[in-house]
Amino acid sequence: MLSAATALDTRADLRLWLTPDWTRPETWLGTLSRYVVHAPALGSTCLCLEVGEAERALAADLAAVACETLAHDRAFAPVLLVVGDVDRRDAVVVRDGAGVLAALGVQAPPTPTHAEQIVARARRGKLLADELLAIADHHLMTLGGDPWLEPEPLVTVPVPTWKGDERLVQRTLPSILLGTYRNVEVLVCSDGPDPAARAAVEALAARDARVRHLELLASPHRPSHPRSFWETTGLHAANRALEGARGRFVAPLEHDDQFTSTHVADLLARARQERADLVHAQALCEQPSGPPQLVGRERLTRGHVSPGAVLYSDRLAHMRYDTACWLLEEPGDWNMWRRMQEHGARVAFLDRVVLLHTAERTIEERAGDGTTRFGAPRTAADLASDVLGTDASWYLEVEPAAAEACA
Repeated sequence: MLSAATALDTRADLRLWLTPDWTRPETWLGTLSRYVVHAPALGSTCLCLEVGEAERALAADLAAVACETLAHDRAFAPVLLVVGDVDRRDAVVVRDGAGVLAALGVQAPPTPTHAEQIVARARRGKLLADELLAIADHHLMTLGGDPWLEPEPLVTVPVPTWKGDERLVQRTLPSILLGTYRNVEVLVCSDGPDPAARAAVEALAARDARVRHLELLASPHRPSHPRSFWETTGLHAANRALEGARGRFVAPLEHDDQFTSTHVADLLARARQERADLVHAQALCEQPSGPPQLVGRERLTRGHVSPGAVLYSDRLAHMRYDTACWLLEEPGDWNMWRRMQEHGARVAFLDRVVLLHTAERTIEERAGDGTTRFGAPRTAADLASDVLGTDASWYLEVEPAAAEACA
């Protein structure tokens, strides 16, 4: 079913060529799915997947898991892993599932129309994509070096923001820049064009070269349900900031929260002491009413770790926030920490307050009735609408190999 090749030595009349980013299933899984499902198993067609020499083992593992899951115990047309430079002049380059179907002369299958079917298909596709991403993330983690040996490593602080420039500049950024640990870079990223934040941060950056401002070219398509919206707030901007991170460690911070003066120093010391990839600590969380609440416990548990009370090493810096975490009904920060732990990252806890967390008022004010934080529960119709209207729509390309798989 799978073979490695250094030349396109195949008798197939139709040779399709795809160049995946093996660490990003969204660049190849939907395309592979269309091929496995629609290319005739006994026909003279093959799909060539380009592989770099260094990623040969990873690609083989990923392709094997994907093909076996997609085929559903049925025969499928040949898939070749092609390593090295080859003559591919006769190959048809495909970039997505639509390109595969066009090359095969197959009409695109109808997409599900019922909300329950849309959600079920998307969740199935996401589960497979997450399984493949976990394999890739674990592989990349094992290639990491030894960041704990540097006496004063650079620490990147990504700060996603949107329309929050006053508190950001007056409170949040000073808490980083005036901290006891000086070797930091602060990457503020606006969640779309944000002239006020850009001007405010660039004015600060002119006085302190440790600060940079980034922004998304356009506001991302976020899910519309209040709970799903909250679960993904700032994730696209945070991921954009992580793309520019240079630090040996990463210490994320939300745009209206504050580090304590020894936040970075304390977490770094704990990471060195335990040789930990991920350190989490306590936060003092402001409440809409009543006294602040202490959040943080030794066991890494959902609801008991604040997003800004964490530091992780560059062995995990390749990981990105999951902007479709709402399909799993998980907040984006918890989804990230959970995946890090499941990949085998060494986790340590610091029994100390390192963060002052501002009460999250926006969604409570939006609800208006004081009885619930997020309004009505999510229905299949809510979820289906958000699948079709966000970047989660690509999961629908991960097509089951048989009609009964949709049941």
